[in-house]
Amino acid sequence: KRSELLSERPFDSNLPWNSILAWKTYLIDPLNETDGNIEYRSPLKQDDVVFQDQWEEIRGFNDVVNIAFGGNVMDVVYVGGSLNVTNVNYHSSKTYHEQAAEGNQSSFNELNFDEIYNAYGTGVSLGLGVILKPVQFLRVGVAYQSPTWNSIDEDYSAYMNSKFIIPNESGFAEYDTPINTFSYRISSPQRLTGSLGFVLGNVGIISADVDWVNYAGMRIHGSNSYRKLFSDINNAVENSYRNTVNARLGGELKLDKFALRA
Repeated sequence: KRSELLSERPFDSNLPWNSILAWKTYLIDPLNETDGNIEYRSPLKQDDVVFQDQWEEIRGFNDVVNIAFGGNVMDVVYVGGSLNVTNVNYHSSKTYHEQAAEGNQSSFNELNFDEIYNAYGTGVSLGLGVILKPVQFLRVGVAYQSPTWNSIDEDYSAYMNSKFIIPNESGFAEYDTPINTFSYRISSPQRLTGSLGFVLGNVGIISADVDWVNYAGMRIHGSNSYRKLFSDINNAVENSYRNTVNARLGGELKLDKFALRA
């Protein structure tokens, strides 16, 4: 609505932020408002030509620190576990630029639009496993991988400036957004694995694994301000994803100095 554009705090409204920036830098001009919908006028004239460029820089990392332990009882029961700590660091900087061609009819000359997005996060997960060797040729294993519980903090800001060629006037305008922050917690699927392995003397090995993966259990949570948003996402995940079973069968055949695997 026009009243939202004219308010002292337009970024508190539901209007797109890039539209607010364009309004504040004279790149769009509201004409008519009908049932809350605004018609806009561009500063460009028909047949005007502009040259467009865009640059984007993305950098970051996603690493895992793993602390593991293991042991066995009389070479019959083998146990192991791990504590995994993940770190996420993501940065994106994007610049969009327009330059008017010579000979245009309008006074528009140039615009720059910068967007900066950052995301930081830390996660933790647990892994536990047991292998039983009741007899020499048989291995029975069970392993559990917990969800990775991630806590993510995001921030976004944008800046826009425009330049118009206006005789005897300053044709430069600029405006920037506040820094918008958004925090949430998200959990990945958990996984349960059962396995069997048969040792065929010195000839080879046959192994089989079955995974149960809880995709439908992925969840996102955050502040009460976004309760409905998070609830809608979780409902969509629960309705769109299913728990999945994966089965794998493999073997190894030893041939003197070589081994064949399938």
